[in-house]
Amino acid sequence: MLSQDPGTAGGLEFHDSLVPALEAGTYRITTGHAIDGVDTGDYFDTPVVRTLEVQAARFALPGGAVHGVYPVDGATGTFDQLLPHITLDTPPLPWERTLTGAPPVLGQPAVPWLAVLLFAEGELPGDPSALGRTEQMTVADLLATPASEAIAPALTDVEPADRATGCRTVDVPAQLFAAIAPRTEELGRLVHLRRGEDEPSGVRSRGDRTRARSLRGVHRAAPPRWWHTLRDDASYEGLHAVVVGNRFPATTGGQYTAHLVSLEGFAKYLDGSTVASAPLRLVSLRSWSFRSLPDSGAHFGTLVENLAAPGRQDAAALGLRLPLNGATGEAGDRLAQGYTPLAHRLDSGEQSYAWYRGPLTPLPTQALPQSVEHSANADARLVYLEEHGLFDVSYAAAWNLGRSLALADPQFPPALMAWRAVARAGAGRMLAARGRAGSGSLTGTRAATDRLGAAAAIGARPARQAFETSVRGGLSDTLTTALANPPDRTAADRRPARARPTPPPRAAAPWLRGQLAQPEAREALRAVTADAANPVLDWLDRLALLHPVPLEQLVPRQELLPTESLRFFYVDRAWQEALVDGALSIGIASGLDSDLTTLLHDVLTDLPARLSGFLVRSSLVPGWPALRMHLYAGEDELTVLRADTLGEDVLLVLVDGVVDRLVVAEPPQGLHFGIQDGDVLHLRNLKGDTIGTTLPGVQLTNVSSGYLRPDTRVLDVAGIGEAITAALGDHAQEGGLSAAGWAIQMVKAAQQMTFQR
Repeated sequence: MLSQDPGTAGGLEFHDSLVPALEAGTYRITTGHAIDGVDTGDYFDTPVVRTLEVQAARFALPGGAVHGVYPVDGATGTFDQLLPHITLDTPPLPWERTLTGAPPVLGQPAVPWLAVLLFAEGELPGDPSALGRTEQMTVADLLATPASEAIAPALTDVEPADRATGCRTVDVPAQLFAAIAPRTEELGRLVHLRRGEDEPSGVRSRGDRTRARSLRGVHRAAPPRWWHTLRDDASYEGLHAVVVGNRFPATTGGQYTAHLVSLEGFAKYLDGSTVASAPLRLVSLRSWSFRSLPDSGAHFGTLVENLAAPGRQDAAALGLRLPLNGATGEAGDRLAQGYTPLAHRLDSGEQSYAWYRGPLTPLPTQALPQSVEHSANADARLVYLEEHGLFDVSYAAAWNLGRSLALADPQFPPALMAWRAVARAGAGRMLAARGRAGSGSLTGTRAATDRLGAAAAIGARPARQAFETSVRGGLSDTLTTALANPPDRTAADRRPARARPTPPPRAAAPWLRGQLAQPEAREALRAVTADAANPVLDWLDRLALLHPVPLEQLVPRQELLPTESLRFFYVDRAWQEALVDGALSIGIASGLDSDLTTLLHDVLTDLPARLSGFLVRSSLVPGWPALRMHLYAGEDELTVLRADTLGEDVLLVLVDGVVDRLVVAEPPQGLHFGIQDGDVLHLRNLKGDTIGTTLPGVQLTNVSSGYLRPDTRVLDVAGIGEAITAALGDHAQEGGLSAAGWAIQMVKAAQQMTFQR
């Protein structure tokens, strides 16, 4: 067993094989008895014979036997650097049988009876489109295949019950089989056991993590009894058998199908000395297909290196700004701060230009001289640069955008109007309570007004309170008596109509505004309007995180974010405030509405004080949808507040805090095998306590030209194994490179790049 260093490879264990004590088959146990020194006559002459059958999969796999395949069935991607493989939930399966049917030789390496063969379009006569098609037949029909039609496996020990079962087959032309099938001595390295967490981590910054699980099972029939016994064995927990193919897809791409085939009964065609005279009819235990795209050279490592390139000479080049191109003075300063010059037409009709900057800035922004209250229009947000006679339209544009987005949303305006109605009612109760406290006069005694706080008044219900007081004072008894003895009602007895209340005088407005400035009153209003405010605040939360803001408002010029680039930014809090202010400007009918609306501006106080993040425009975004990103401030990892794709190839990430280090990592998506970017194989230590750690500078180069057959791209498993052992030197495995050691070297590890600000 070889265990990879948990610090570098997740604590995985790799094992060479799991050879069962008894191979699958029928065994006869004969027992006899004899007693030394005692003549028992013929009493024990008849031996006791018992038959024992060891069951294992042979012509089909039980449901649940397949843990996963790679590439995923039906997948499309660039797979020319990867070897297809299948992971099995039955750990001993590849060693439960032998190629010849005879028991393995004691002391000799176990040779698996399974292999993964890869076929391209046009190679299989029965499946020219490489869709994974197979022929269904009974085992009896398979074994009775005429020699003139195809060569069937040479099996003589098949039980009658097995002959009646079904199987799936694929006919492989003799020359093709000889060209791509692994040799007997290579089979052992292509199959190994692995224990450890190697599930796909899923998709995007927060995406789907169930892809491989959907591949479980081949047949839906109930599994045999032995399968339950195997799965219940605690020693097999977390252990999987992995069968790796020996052929890479072509760099030009194409459609491919992979088959997990049984090589039992075909041993003589695997040593390279015998070529079959007819197609070989193989049992296909599992098949899947995928499309490999042409290799454009846009590998993960290459793309990330290109993203980091501008920052090697000038760290500021990774900020979201236009190139200075020699600009100095005011223009140079503005460009360095992330501004963009845009055409601008004045109200007078004159054509000029103005400075614009979106909410994402290359440098931390300075707070505005004073907080801007709710604006009635966008002009209040214009900044005039008197020295140069130009406008900074950034905040005015944000205000207009917020208003436009609010009006365009079908749910937000009704929700905002509903909240305002509830808020007005609460404010009205404050005024009514003040009037009652002053004996009907808004200018009543100061002592009476002070006795009733505005916060308490908001929730007051005078009619309800009076009714409850009357009930407690004996109203029920009074009503009973009155109903039993109704008095004579005359016109004089009738109560005169109540005069219509007069509207409150203007003196109420300053008092109400003063009350709304008090924290207690604001909290009370929030409490009584909470239910109505929730949908409004939810929408504003998303707005403040720039969710509905179009990309052209975030990045007004493509030169700010060129193709294949990464740019860091800070978030301008004043731009967010203007955006929210514009959204809340709709439907204001009075000064009271304006004052009440300030309650909703508190949505910004719930956001972190400092926001930052980065933008990426790259083919990494569609090509690696499960891209992993870790952002740090010092040694503390920051919380991601938003991670979304904008368009086809742009990724926006917002975090709580200021980023000073970003780690971009290739998604693991399980453990795969193949060649690293650059056509190299980075070698790993196979000795001591750090097994699995990469050895700096120890690698095999030009792998494709040195170890792949040019016509088929079949890997020379034996040849590359010898080269690995020689290159490792003192770090090589004792006794030669085993299946576990070969697997560790061929693991195509996820790559990562660190960006330091």
